[in-house]
Amino acid sequence: MPAPVTLVTYDAAELGARAAELLFARIDGADGPPRRVVLPTRVVTRGGGPANSG
Repeated sequence: MPAPVTLVTYDAAELGARAAELLFARIDGADGPPRRVVLPTRVVTRGGGPANSG
């Protein structure tokens, strides 16, 4: 049996949009401290036998 593969998925379009917003704010002169943006993620396990045929 092959080992299961675990993925952490996220919305790449949302990640890009948030990064662009932060970048353009800096370009426009925003000079505050660095911001931390947390986006939702999901853990997906695939493979590893009949129980995880995902």
